[in-house]
Amino acid sequence: FEGDRGPDREGEARVLAMLDSNNGQLRQSAVVEGTDWSKSKVSLVLSEMSDRGLVTKLPVGRQNVIFRAGEEPSIVLTDDDAGRD
Repeated sequence: FEGDRGPDREGEARVLAMLDSNNGQLRQSAVVEGTDWSKSKVSLVLSEMSDRGLVTKLPVGRQNVIFRAGEEPSIVLTDDDAGRD
């Protein structure tokens, strides 16, 4: 977890290795399934990684798809692009 100790570097390395084994992308739920971490810990680790530019979290339906930085799909609509308020 992030906290007084800072980011979870070991956890980040584990997530990056999982991404590398899955063509640079996977569902957030797959990180939960592939680790012994709680949904909360996965969310915290991925949010910290996203804040630091290591990964991109893209909401797809009711779940997030996680991409290694630079592996995002070429067409990603922001709320502004999609004409939403």
